[in-house]
Amino acid sequence: MRIDHPAAREDYLEAVRYYAEHGDGLGDALIDCFEEAVDDVLDAPETWPLVQEWDEQPSVRSRKVHRFPYRVVYYQRSEEIIILAYAHQHRRPGYWRDRLGN
Repeated sequence: MRIDHPAAREDYLEAVRYYAEHGDGLGDALIDCFEEAVDDVLDAPETWPLVQEWDEQPSVRSRKVHRFPYRVVYYQRSEEIIILAYAHQHRRPGYWRDRLGN
């Protein structure tokens, strides 16, 4: 089961809005790429690399989004995948870390 942190959902929508405004069809393409990445995470959550410089629990991993400079940042809790962020790779590294307490 997939659970998006409320702030991660905002990341997602903000990115889609941005790309929808800046190129014909780019918003839809980003949605497809986000969902492909999430499907891969749901299929094999332990496949994707651990986030560097994160030594705490839970173990946080990320999956790169094809074609776009984003990563899906998540952790696994029992049978659930908790998505912490749809994080731009070149802006505010680690901004999502405080979401683990919420």
